[in-house]
Amino acid sequence: MSAVALNVAVNKPSARITSIQAPTGGWNRRDPLSGMKQKYAVILDNWFPLPYSIQFRKGSSDWATAITDEEVEPSEITVNTLITYRPASGNDELWAFAGELLFDVSASGDVGASEVSGLASDEWNCTNFSTTGGNFLICMNGVDLMLLYDGTDWTPIDGLSTPAITGIATSSLINLFVHKERPYYIEKNSMSVWYPAVGAIAGALTELNLASVFNKGGYLVAGGSWSVDAGDGKDDYWCVITSEGEIAVYQGDDPGTANTWSLIGVFEVGQPIGRRCLKKYGGDLLILTVDGIVSATAAFQLGREKAMQLALTDVIQGAVAESGELYKGSYGWHMTLFATASMFLVNVPESTGVKQWAMNTVTKAWGRFLDWETTCFEIFNDELYFGGLGLVKKAWTGKSDSSVAIMAEVVPAFSYYGSKGNTKQFLMLRPTIEWDSNPLSIKIGVDVDFRTETPTQEIALGPSSSASLWGTGVWGTAQWGSGQLIPRSEWYTVSGIGLSGAPHMILQSAVSAARITSFDVAHQQGSVF
Repeated sequence: MSAVALNVAVNKPSARITSIQAPTGGWNRRDPLSGMKQKYAVILDNWFPLPYSIQFRKGSSDWATAITDEEVEPSEITVNTLITYRPASGNDELWAFAGELLFDVSASGDVGASEVSGLASDEWNCTNFSTTGGNFLICMNGVDLMLLYDGTDWTPIDGLSTPAITGIATSSLINLFVHKERPYYIEKNSMSVWYPAVGAIAGALTELNLASVFNKGGYLVAGGSWSVDAGDGKDDYWCVITSEGEIAVYQGDDPGTANTWSLIGVFEVGQPIGRRCLKKYGGDLLILTVDGIVSATAAFQLGREKAMQLALTDVIQGAVAESGELYKGSYGWHMTLFATASMFLVNVPESTGVKQWAMNTVTKAWGRFLDWETTCFEIFNDELYFGGLGLVKKAWTGKSDSSVAIMAEVVPAFSYYGSKGNTKQFLMLRPTIEWDSNPLSIKIGVDVDFRTETPTQEIALGPSSSASLWGTGVWGTAQWGSGQLIPRSEWYTVSGIGLSGAPHMILQSAVSAARITSFDVAHQQGSVF
């Protein structure tokens, strides 16, 4: 039997194309790089995750400027506290504590003379409170006399002022909260809370000493009203937290009347971070701790360990643990709900630069903001503001930080592209970018085997090909490039060999708005060896 020769054509390896969604699940500092789901990002700096894409962070602009201390020396001073006064008229006012001074920063432009001077500290805790006498802003810092603002005058409150507080020096009061039509004042470095008559701000204060309630020592840090029924009513709990993370919960209206005031229980969370560690969020009370941002409801009902697993910051727990341990004593930690943008911000004062963790309140996905150097955010007329050196800035506006370009970096989760054991040669990358056709500088590359390296290939995007150049478009048919985000998807050559890979992009611009919706990665798959 004769042999038959078979001619077999051997095809050269062809490129495979894999589509990757933009990391709408947000920044992930919890999962191992080798097991991270594709919806997450290893790096997501100056991007805000949306349900369908990631958005280039908006900018900031100077609002109130020339905040200086002329009496000491004509130098700029840092705004460390911002607070909004909310009168019944609805004409809100924005106030800034800076150095020894207090300024009205409600209007944009250079500020005038300070309203209050000679203060010992600019780190204040404040709240709005209404009585039959009007709407007031109550402020305290544990060093200066309590300040009371009635819409016209700022009054230092002591035992001889009008109104007056007796029973304790108001310079010893450092934090406050409101529960069932009554303000409660926390005494510095103590286990005592002081309170006036219901509906009052001043008068003879009564002390509520809670030293016997707690077992771990420390001092009271903050307090709040916790609505278990998602509103203000009879089911509201009164609670205070100590420096050691113990929380006492009471139910009732009057701490001085035993039959209307009872201890519900004491539970434990991680040590709180900063004096501004509590935030109402819907019907719950969120607590900023070294364990993360935990729910009072979860901690009370399920205990500390389970509350950690359900923490709002669970997916970025690695960042929380790292920054909380190193910088928990730094001033500037606090939480801000910016409802207009569906954003929840945590200010993180690190020694390497202040950062913000930014969560989308719809998807619960996180990003990280850089370059907003501040210790205080505030909502004023439904817009976001923050304090800086010699000025107050309006945030989440425009396309630059006061004409300084914004730089944003993204590395989606690494992928094995269908095979953990095979080496891949990465050839090309095609991001789908929606942008407004203004100049945009991009660096692009592919990271391999869980190593992130700054990409070096530079791309400059000019006017979009979908937008018409002046003098060339046909009236009625040409598309203008004025602000509309136009998709652009082009292939760019990249290089890298490894078992796993992830696109890496850095965008920089002072004039562009942009979003990323997806990446396409072209690679050739090699052998197991």
